[in-house]
Amino acid sequence: MGWAKQQENNLRASKKYLKSDLKVHVSQSSTIADHCRSFALSDPKEPSFQATCDHDHSDVCERCATLASTLNDIEEGLVAQSQDMTSNTKEELVFRVKNAKTAILAWKSHLLRSVNQDGAKVQLLEAIDESFVLIL
Repeated sequence: MGWAKQQENNLRASKKYLKSDLKVHVSQSSTIADHCRSFALSDPKEPSFQATCDHDHSDVCERCATLASTLNDIEEGLVAQSQDMTSNTKEELVFRVKNAKTAILAWKSHLLRSVNQDGAKVQLLEAIDESFVLIL
């Protein structure tokens, strides 16, 4: 199988994983950094928006790692092939790849936030009794 076809297959498998299984694997506390809500939703730059975990993130999710490595491989492949391209073509492809990578990672972040919000909603529903009214 050619390099491009392999990258395409990896992207398709990653899309399927994000659409179906990621939400099942995410939990409040996990040894996989991408699956640990406390760690994954923490802001790396702003200390007031960081949560500390009582565990290490020493495990790796193979499917999350495949997505990350595929995105990096595509960027590296573009750099390697860019010598044979015109300046305009190179700039356009770099722009497209960068935007696609940003969009994919933003989607993954959205899924994590969605799981977090669903968990908060469940906690709220479990905490209220029949004397409360919840309007959605």
